[in-house]
Amino acid sequence: MKNLTKEFDRWLVQRFTAHQALTLKRCLRLNTPVHIIGTGLGKSFLTIYLNKIGFKNVTEAGGIYKTRGPMEIPATTDGLIILKIKNGIPRNLVSMFKFLGSEKEDLIRAYLSTKKF
Repeated sequence: MKNLTKEFDRWLVQRFTAHQALTLKRCLRLNTPVHIIGTGLGKSFLTIYLNKIGFKNVTEAGGIYKTRGPMEIPATTDGLIILKIKNGIPRNLVSMFKFLGSEKEDLIRAYLSTKKF
């Protein structure tokens, strides 16, 4: 599990700053609403993945808030944390797909839910 969680953390830092990645993990643990914006790749993957493993507090530009573009912020933002994904393609685009699969999903969910960041 340790290698998997380290790899997940590395992937997050490819897409966000280290501070943003830490903020995202804290928001997941505390069930704080998070909205991801930006023209970079990975918003949909991360949002769908986190929603699938039980973190329904994560949305993206163009998602359930029905925003019109990758940079649009929803009108209702009370208590909402906005994170901007980095531009460009992740160095190892394939790495994000390593987190798919029920066994790995359970490990990542447990890691994000229980660890105090």
